[in-house]
Amino acid sequence: HNEVLQHFDELGQAPTYHRGKFYAVNGQTGSKIWEYSAGASVRSSPAIGRDGTIYFGSLDKNVYALNSDGSFKWQFTTGGQVHMSSPAIGSDGTVYIGSRDGKVYALDGQTGSKTWEFVTGDEVYSSAAIGVDGTIYIGSDDDKV
Repeated sequence: HNEVLQHFDELGQAPTYHRGKFYAVNGQTGSKIWEYSAGASVRSSPAIGRDGTIYFGSLDKNVYALNSDGSFKWQFTTGGQVHMSSPAIGSDGTVYIGSRDGKVYALDGQTGSKTWEFVTGDEVYSSAAIGVDGTIYIGSDDDKV
């Protein structure tokens, strides 16, 4: 699971993750820049906000936000593992992500506070997509979108 995010900043840095640790790796040399230890495996792909904040979920039931230097910004605890659902970021900076607790969360990207939650009929493994009109689309194991 040593995936490298395709977003590079002006320094050629790209975050990557593996087994409970989240890494920033130089996109040109492959050398480690920094690492952050999550409470459990990280299987969701990260998303990067306009301000450089990096968002990802973990099997420890948390959604994490890190500053671009790898320092902790905030975490939000869901009721289940954030298994494969990757965050999507709205035009206003809201972070949308699903959890195995059967909910989709909208989180304030700056503070991590919950704006709203939507209860689906089963676990959420998929990642959200945001329509041009701001509609959030996400699948659930209840066979619905």
